[in-house]
Amino acid sequence: MATEKSMPFRKVIAIIRGEALGKVEQRLHELGVPGISVTRVNGYGEYKNFYNSDWITSHARVETFVPARRADEIAQAIMEAACSGVV
Repeated sequence: MATEKSMPFRKVIAIIRGEALGKVEQRLHELGVPGISVTRVNGYGEYKNFYNSDWITSHARVETFVPARRADEIAQAIMEAACSGVV
């Protein structure tokens, strides 16, 4: 009886600007990522929305499980696709 070897997976989580979601989805699809979960999230941090009275901004949280050997590649692809070019 053959024993199945388990493949280690990593969970990649990214919180990105909502307007970057389309680019991130397209890039992950191009890389063959079989599925993602997207959740709308609200929060604030270093870059608060000073125009809102409560400083809360809306973002998208993208989560996926990928083979451990591809985790860095997928994380880098998300960062590149979501990059706005603003420091």
